[in-house]
Amino acid sequence: MSSPLLNLDPDQLLVNYSVEEVENVARRLQKEVDTKREELRVMVGERYRDLIEAADTIQTMKTSSLSVIQSVSEMQNSGLHLQKHSLTYTAPRCTENGPSGVNLPYLSVAASIKLLMAVPERIWEAVENEKLSQGAVLYLLAQHVYTGLQGDQGGGITPERIRQWFPVISRQYATISNFYQGIIHSARDQLMTVDLDVERAVDALTALVLLKGMGAQETLDTFLNLRNECLDQSRMKGGSESARSSVCTYIRAVICTVQCVYKLFLENSPLHQYIVRISGTASDPSICLLGNSSMGGMMRYLPEPVLNYKPRLSTPYQTLQSNIIVGKMLSWMEKAQEDGQTACKQLLEDISTLQGVGGVRQGIWMLLQDYPPYTDWDNAVQGVCRSKVNIWESFYRETLRKRLETLISSALQKHLDDLKDAFIEKCDNCESELNLGNYIWSESSSDLSSLWNRGDGEAGLTLKCRGWSLIVKSLCEQFDSKLSSLWNDIVNYNKEDGRDEGPFDRFSDSETILDYFRETVTVRLAEFVTTLQAVDKEKDVSAVTLLLARTLQSLPVLVKTLRISLVGMKDVKTRTLLSESCSQVFWRWSEGLLADFKADLEKFHLNDVLTVLPAWDTITIQESGENGNVNSIIRIPNTPSIQFSTALKNLASRFHHAHPAPLPLSILLRVSRGVLQIILSVFNSLNADKIPQNVALQMTFNARFVEVMFVSREYKEELSPAVSKLIEKIEFNIDPFDLSVFSDHLSTRVKRCCARELTNLCPLVPQDRVQIISSFKHSGTSQDVSNMMNLNSCPPSRFQLLPLSSPGVQEQTFRPSLRTEKPASLDIKKTAARLRDKSPVAAAAASFFGSMGSSWFGSGS
Repeated sequence: MSSPLLNLDPDQLLVNYSVEEVENVARRLQKEVDTKREELRVMVGERYRDLIEAADTIQTMKTSSLSVIQSVSEMQNSGLHLQKHSLTYTAPRCTENGPSGVNLPYLSVAASIKLLMAVPERIWEAVENEKLSQGAVLYLLAQHVYTGLQGDQGGGITPERIRQWFPVISRQYATISNFYQGIIHSARDQLMTVDLDVERAVDALTALVLLKGMGAQETLDTFLNLRNECLDQSRMKGGSESARSSVCTYIRAVICTVQCVYKLFLENSPLHQYIVRISGTASDPSICLLGNSSMGGMMRYLPEPVLNYKPRLSTPYQTLQSNIIVGKMLSWMEKAQEDGQTACKQLLEDISTLQGVGGVRQGIWMLLQDYPPYTDWDNAVQGVCRSKVNIWESFYRETLRKRLETLISSALQKHLDDLKDAFIEKCDNCESELNLGNYIWSESSSDLSSLWNRGDGEAGLTLKCRGWSLIVKSLCEQFDSKLSSLWNDIVNYNKEDGRDEGPFDRFSDSETILDYFRETVTVRLAEFVTTLQAVDKEKDVSAVTLLLARTLQSLPVLVKTLRISLVGMKDVKTRTLLSESCSQVFWRWSEGLLADFKADLEKFHLNDVLTVLPAWDTITIQESGENGNVNSIIRIPNTPSIQFSTALKNLASRFHHAHPAPLPLSILLRVSRGVLQIILSVFNSLNADKIPQNVALQMTFNARFVEVMFVSREYKEELSPAVSKLIEKIEFNIDPFDLSVFSDHLSTRVKRCCARELTNLCPLVPQDRVQIISSFKHSGTSQDVSNMMNLNSCPPSRFQLLPLSSPGVQEQTFRPSLRTEKPASLDIKKTAARLRDKSPVAAAAASFFGSMGSSWFGSGS
C-alpha cells in the first residue's frame, strides 16, 4: 500500500483490503502517532525557558509603561496647578502708618487666615441665594490663599512653621474643601429643575465651568445629560401623580431644555459673556466679593497675588459650531420623544375612561396655551434642530389616539359580551316566544302614550305590531343604554366643527375616531352575530332560534345609538348584516316548522275515507234528453281533505302563534315555496297508482286548491308545470264526461274555499296571491258569507289580518279604484242598505270596531 497514511479512507480500506492488512496499517499509524508525540515533548522542553523569559519581559514592560504614564500625568497636573494659581507672592506695600517691615510676613499670614475664616460664611450665603457662580469664585479664592500659605512667606516663616504654629489653617481648609462637592451638587440640582430659566442656567453652568474647567462641548454634554435626568425624574413621578400632571411636567422640561440650549450655546450667548466677564482680563478681582466688612483693616496686609486674583480657565471657553449643537440636539430630542411616548403610554394604561384621555389632551393644550417659554418655541427649535418640531404631533397625538381606540374597542367588546350573556340567560325562559298571543292582544294604557311620547322604537303598540316581545325589548334597551353612554363620551371628546384655535388642533382626529368606532362596531357586531348563531345551533331549541332572529331584527330599530352613530356605508353594511343574519335564523326556524308539516302531511293516506272525503255539496242540474229536461243531483267537493287541511292549519297556526308580521317577505315566500314543494312531493307519491273516481275528484279539489292558494308569480315558471301535471295525473282517473260536468262547479268552490281559508292560512300564502284571493266574488247563501271575514285586499306589511266593516268601506278606504262588489247572498236592490244594517256581518263588524274604540285604543287615560 503506497498511499500516504494521512489520506487513507477507513471505509475504502475495509472494502479493498483484508483484516490482516488493515491491522498492519493500524499498527503503522500508532507508531507514527507515538513518534510525533515524542518530537512534541522534546520541542516544548527546549523552548520552555525562552517562553518564561518572554513572559517576564512583557510584564516588566507593562509595569514600566504604567509608571511613565503616571509620572507624565502628575507633571501635567502640577503644571496646570502652577499656571492656574500663580504662586509668586510679594510683600505688601508698607504705608506711612503701617507696621515695620519685620512684622509684615506675620501680618500677611494673619490676613490670609482671616480670609480663610471669612470665606465659608460667604460661600454658604451665595449657595443659599442660588448664586452658585459667586460661591465657586469664592471657593477658588480660598483655594488660592491656602496654596499660597504652603510656600515660604519670608522673614523666617517657612511652611513647616506655619503648619506648626497655625493648625487651624488645615482644619479650616478641610471645611472649605467640602464646598466643592456642595456647589457642584447644587448646580446639578439647579440644572435639573423642570422650569429652568436662562439666568439660573447661566449661573449653574458657570459654576461648573469654573470648578471643573470644562470646555463648551463638555458643558453642553453635561447640560443635556442633566436634562435627561430631569426627564427621567418627571417620568418616575408619574406613579404618584396624575397622568395629566406628569405629562405636562415632561413637556415643560423639554421646552425649557430647548430654550436654554438656544439661548446659552449659540454665538454671543449670555453664558459665554458671563464666563468672559468673570474670568477675563477686564474682570474685577475676586476679593471684591468679600467686601471690607468681612476683612476689615486686615485686607491691606493680604499678599498682592490674593488681592489681584481672578479665576482663570485652563483653556479659553469658545462657542460651539452650530452643526455640533444641531447633531447633539437631534439625538437628544429623538430620545426625549421616544421616552415621552413610552411614559405616556404607561400612564394612559391606568386611565380607563375616555374622559380621562380627554383630560390629558386638555392639560397639554392649556399648558402650551399659557406657558411663557413656549411662546418662542418655533424659533428655538428651529435654531437648535434646524427643523420644526410640534410637541403635540411628535410626542402625544398618536399615543393618545391609540389609547382612545383601545378603550373604544374594549368597551364595545364588553357591551357585546354583556348582551351575549344576557341573551344566553334569557334563553332558559323564552318559551313564550313561540306564542305571543297573550302579549300582543293584551291592552295597556301605555301602548299609545309611549308611541306619542318616546318614539317608534320604544312604543308598546309598535313593538306588538312588529312582534318584538318584552324580552327582546329589555335586551335592546340594556345594550342601547351602554352603547349610548360610550357614544356620548366619544361625542364629548370630539368637536362638531372639527377645528380649534390654539397651540394645536385638539379635534383633528375627530373623524378618525368616529370612523374607528363605526368600523369597530361593524366588525364586533359581525363577531357577535356569529357567536350567537353558534349558541343557537348548540342549544337547538325552536324558541331560542326565534328569540335570536327577533333580537337581530330589532337591533337597528330599538338600539337608537346605532341609527345615530352609523352613517353612510357603515350603516348600510351593518343593517345588511343584521338583516341577512336574522333572515337566516328565521329560515332555520321555518325549516323546523316545514319539517313538522311534512311529517303531518305524510300521514295522509287515500285509503282512509274519513280523512280523504269530507262532506260534499249537493247540486241539482238539468240535462236535456229525449223526453225533455231531466233534473239530476250530483255531489261536489267543497273543502280540502281533512288531514291535508289540518296539516296546513297546524302549520299556519304555529306561524300565527309566533306572530308572522316580523318575518321578512323573502322568508314568507320561501315558506310558501317550501309548502308547495312538500305538497307536490306527497301528492305525487299518493297518486302513483290508479284511484277511485270519488277520491280523484277530492284530490282534484285539493290540487286546484293548492294551485290557487300557493302558486306565486315569483316561482310560477318553475313549479306551475309540476302542479298542472299533478292535476292532469289525478283527472286521468275521472270520466271525461263527468269531469266536464263537475269542472265549473269545482272551480267555483275552490275559489270560495280559498277565500274562506285565506284568513287561517295567510302566513303561508304568497303576497301576490293574497290580493288576488281577497278580490274573489262571494257566491252562495248568507250562511257562507257569515263564516267569512272581509279583509283588506292590500294589507299593510305589518298587519295582514286587518278586518273591514263592509266591502264598501274597504273600497272607499284602501282601494278607491276597484269596482263595488256586493256579496252574492245579499239582495241587490236599492233597498239593500237597510237589510245590510241588520245582517250578521254588519253587526259583528260594528261590535268589533266598537270594542276597539273603547278598549284597544284606550279610554283617554
